[in-house]
Amino acid sequence: MLHVFSRFRLLLGIVLALLFLAAAACWFLQRNFGYFAQQYLDKLSVETGLAIRAQSVRVSLWHAPSFVARTFSVESADMRFSAAKVILCLDLFALLRGKVVLKSLLLAQPAVKGEVAPDDARRLAAFFAAPTQGEAFAPSEKLRLTIEQGEADLAGKDTVRLQLSGMDCDLSVLQSKAGGWRVKADVRGVVAIDGARTPFSLGGVAVTCGRSNQGGRLVGFEDIDMRLGGDSARLNAVLTRHDADAAGFGLAGSLHVQRVSLTRWLGFARNLSPGLQWALDNVTDAVLDFSLDGRGLSVPHIEASVAGGRFTGSGGVRTWANPEVALDLTADRLRLEAGIPEAVGRLPRPPDFPHAPLTPMPGEPLKPGEIGVNYNIRLGARTLDYASVAFENAGVAITQGKQDENGLEDTLLTADARFCGGSLHGEAVFGGGHAGPYAVNLRFRDVDGAAASEILTVLPLNKGRLRGDVQLTSQGRSIAEFLERLRARVDVVLTQGALLLPDAGSAREARAGTLDIRSLVVSVDAHSGVWEKGRLALNGQWSSVLEAAGCKLRSELAGTLSFGGSADEGTVFFNNCPGVFSLQFVSADWATLQGVSAELKGNFSLRECKQVEVGNARLSIPGIEVSGNIQLGGGSDGAAFKGAVVVRSKDMGQLARLFGVTGAHFLSSACELTLDTDIRGGMRAVTLGNLRAVVDQTKVTGSFSAVWREQPNLEFDLAADAVNADRFFSDRKEKTNKKSSAGKAWDLRFLRGMHVKGALRVDRLALWGLNLRDVMLPVLLENGHLVCSPVKAGCYGSTLHGKSVMDFDRGLCFAADFSVDGAEMTAASKDVGGGVVLGGKVGLSAAISGVLGGPGQMPSALNGAWRFLVRDGSYQKRGGDGEGKGKAIEFATAGASGDIKAGVARSNDFALQGKGLAMNGGGVVDLNSDAVDCNFIVNMPGVPEIPIRLHGGLRDSKTTVSVGKVILNTLGAVPKGIFDVLGDVVQGAWKLLR
Repeated sequence: MLHVFSRFRLLLGIVLALLFLAAAACWFLQRNFGYFAQQYLDKLSVETGLAIRAQSVRVSLWHAPSFVARTFSVESADMRFSAAKVILCLDLFALLRGKVVLKSLLLAQPAVKGEVAPDDARRLAAFFAAPTQGEAFAPSEKLRLTIEQGEADLAGKDTVRLQLSGMDCDLSVLQSKAGGWRVKADVRGVVAIDGARTPFSLGGVAVTCGRSNQGGRLVGFEDIDMRLGGDSARLNAVLTRHDADAAGFGLAGSLHVQRVSLTRWLGFARNLSPGLQWALDNVTDAVLDFSLDGRGLSVPHIEASVAGGRFTGSGGVRTWANPEVALDLTADRLRLEAGIPEAVGRLPRPPDFPHAPLTPMPGEPLKPGEIGVNYNIRLGARTLDYASVAFENAGVAITQGKQDENGLEDTLLTADARFCGGSLHGEAVFGGGHAGPYAVNLRFRDVDGAAASEILTVLPLNKGRLRGDVQLTSQGRSIAEFLERLRARVDVVLTQGALLLPDAGSAREARAGTLDIRSLVVSVDAHSGVWEKGRLALNGQWSSVLEAAGCKLRSELAGTLSFGGSADEGTVFFNNCPGVFSLQFVSADWATLQGVSAELKGNFSLRECKQVEVGNARLSIPGIEVSGNIQLGGGSDGAAFKGAVVVRSKDMGQLARLFGVTGAHFLSSACELTLDTDIRGGMRAVTLGNLRAVVDQTKVTGSFSAVWREQPNLEFDLAADAVNADRFFSDRKEKTNKKSSAGKAWDLRFLRGMHVKGALRVDRLALWGLNLRDVMLPVLLENGHLVCSPVKAGCYGSTLHGKSVMDFDRGLCFAADFSVDGAEMTAASKDVGGGVVLGGKVGLSAAISGVLGGPGQMPSALNGAWRFLVRDGSYQKRGGDGEGKGKAIEFATAGASGDIKAGVARSNDFALQGKGLAMNGGGVVDLNSDAVDCNFIVNMPGVPEIPIRLHGGLRDSKTTVSVGKVILNTLGAVPKGIFDVLGDVVQGAWKLLR
C-alpha cells in the first residue's frame, strides 16, 4: 500500500513539475515574445526586401494558441498593407505534433494601397493554386478568415482605380480528407467609383469538384449572390484551369440577373436617347447561359425583360483582343413608347449617374492604356406597337460607325419594319464628341393608305398608296439644343387615292362621300424647333399639292407649327402663319371653270385641330373679291365657321358666266356688288347677320339664314333703299323661237322638301318704267306651296295690292292677282316716257293663272281676266324737255276689260268718253308674238264715224285711219298712248313670269 502511494506521489510530482515548467515557459514567452517576433520580422524584411513592422506582438493561450500583432504593416516600393490588429489562431493539437496549422485569421481595419501591375492578379492566382510545399505549415481542415472594416485603394497602369471601404468579410474554408475544399464567403462593403460610394456584397459557396478531362482543376460556384448598388445577380458556374491551353481558364454556367443597369456601367448605352437610357437602366429577370475563357465570351441563350417586353436570343464577345459586344435579341410584342417615350412627345431627362461608365463612351477618343469596346446589337420585335399603329417584323441594329481624324466615333442605328403592306427603313448616325451631331434618314414605300387610315384616324383616306422620305440633321446633347439646330426635310406622296369627306358629326363613320385624287404631295422644310408647354414646335415651310378630277389645289404656309396631344389623338397648333391656298381647274371636266383659278391669302391660325382662323383674308376668284377675318372650327354638326367679311364684285356677269348662268342680262359687266356682313354657320347652316350690301347702286340691309337638315330651311329679312329692276330685264325685244326654247321637262318636286320664309322691303322700286314705293313682299314656301301675300306697294298716290300662289310638283301651277285704284296717270306717264303725256286717275286689276311643265311655255300658258279704267284723263304731246306741249285733249273716262287665254288677251268693250268725243272698240293683244290688232270707232259731233285700226308690235304699234293727217295725229294717238303705258305693264309681267 505504501509502495503504491509512493509511486503516485512520484507521478504527481512529475506532472506538477511539467506544469510549472510549461507555465514558466509561457510566462517567459509572453514576457519576451515581442523581442523574438521583432527579430524574426527584421530577418524576414531582409530576406523579402519588404518593410515589415508591428508595434507589438504577443502570444495568447486563451482558448487556443494565438499570435496577436497590433499596428501591423507590410510595405513595398508601390504597395502598402496595414492593419490595426492581426490575430492568427493555431491548432493546439497540431502544434503539439510539431505542425503549425492555421485555424483562423482576423484582420481588423486592414488597408491596402498602391499600384497593381497587369500580371499581379495572375501571379496571385498561381500562388494560391500551387501545391503546399512541405508540411511544416498548412491550413487547418477548417479555416476561417474575418475582415473587419477593411479598406483598399488600388490603381492600375491603365488609370483604373479600385477603392473599397467599410468592407466586412466572413470566409470559411472546409477541407475534405480527399484534398478538396469548400469555401463559404460573405463579403460586404462600399466601393468608390470616381469618388461615388456604392455599396456591394458578395456571398455564396465555392467548392472544388475534381479535375477536367484535360487535367485542369474544377471549381464550382454555387448560388453566388452578387450585389452592387441597386443591381443584383446570382451565379452558378464551374471554373476550369487549363495549364496547357492558351485560354488559361474557363468559366461556364448560368447567371440569373434580378436587375441590372446597362446604362450605368456600359458606355455605349449612355450615347442613346434619354428614353432608351431609362429602358436599359432597368433590365430585369435576365437569364444567361454562358461560357467564358481567356479568348472570349459566348452566351448562346439569353432571356431578359426590358421596357415591358420579354427578349430572347444570344450574344457574346468573340475575342478579348478586339472586344465587340454582340447581342441578337427578339421580343414577341413591344410598345415603342415604353422604350422611346420621345416618340409620343414625352421628353424625359437622361438618368443621372454619379460616375462614368466602366467601358469607354462611344464617340470619344480612347485614353492612353484604355481598351475600346465595339458593339453590334440587334433588337427585334415580331409586333411593335406605336400608339394605335402596329409594325410587323420590326428590327434595329446598333453598331459603331466610322472614326474621324480626331478619333471620334459615330454610333449607327439601322431599323426595318413592315407596315400596312409596305416597308419602312431608317438609318440614324449619332456622332461623337460633346457636340453630339445627328443624321437621320427614313423612308417608307408602298403603304396601303386605307389600312393606314384605319389605324391613324387623322388620315382621312379611303384608298391609295403612300410613300415618303425624311432627312434630319442636328446636334446637341440636350433637347433644347437639338431642336434649336434642327434641319429637316419631309416629303410624303399619296397616289391614286381617295379622301373621305366629312359629314355632320365628328364620328369617323359619318361621311358625306369620297373625293378621288390622282396625287397628293406634302413637303416640309423645318429650320428649327423648340419644346415648350408639352408641345413640339417646328418652324419652317409647309406646302402641299393636290390633283383631283381636273383641278389642282396648292397650299403654302410659313411659320411655326406646334404638335402635341396623346399617342392616340394628336393635335396641331399654329398662330398667324402667312399662307396661300390656290385652286386651279385644269381640264374640261369642269366645263366653264376650265382655266379658272381661285386664291386665298391671309394669316392662318389653328388651335387644337378644332378651330382655324384666317386673319386679313383675301379670296380672289374671277368676278369677286372677299376680304375679312374668318374662324373655322368644330360644332355640334361638324365643321363650323364665323367671321366678318367684305365681298366685292365689279363684274357679276363674269361671276354668273363662271358658273354657267347665261342669258342673265341683269348681271351685266356694269353690275357691281359690295357685301359687308357677319357670317356664322357650319356643315348644315349659315347665317348672314348685320348684312350691308350694295348691288347695282342699291343698298340692302338685313339678315339671311339657311339650314340644311331633313329639309332645307331658308329665312330672310331684307330691306333695300332703291331697286332699278329695269336694269335687270333688258328693254330690247326678245324673239322667241319655240323650237329652241322648248327644253327638257321640269321636275320641281325638290321644292316640296324646302321651307322658305322671309320678307323683302323696298323703299323705291323701278319696274317697267314705273316707280313704286314702300314695296312689301312676304314669302312663305311650305310643302311645295308658295304664297306671296299680302303684296303691297305705293303706286302714284295709291296702293297696289297683290297676291301670288304657286304649287310645285313636276311642273308648277300658279295664280296671281293684283289691283290698284286711283293711281296718278300723269306721274306714271312721265316716268314711262314716250311721245305723249297721259293724265287722270287709273284703276287696274288682273287675275292670271297657268300651268308650266318646262321652259319655253310662257306666255302661252297664261289665262285669266283683266280690266282698267281711267277717269278725268287727258292727252298731250310731250316736248323735248319731257313736259307736255300744246293744248291737252281731255276725256272723262277710258277703260276696257277682257280675258287672257293661252297668252292672248281679248277685249270688245274699250270705251273712251270725252267732251264732244267718244271712242269704242276692241281687239286682240297676242303676248306670244308681242303683237296688237285693235279696231276703234271714233264719234264726234258733226263728223261721220271714223274707223281707226291699231296694229303692229305692242311697243311700236301703228294707227291707220281713213281721214286726214290732222285727225290721224290727234285722235289716233290717244289709244296708242294708252297702250304705251299699259303695254309696259303687260309686257313686263310676261318677261318676269317667263
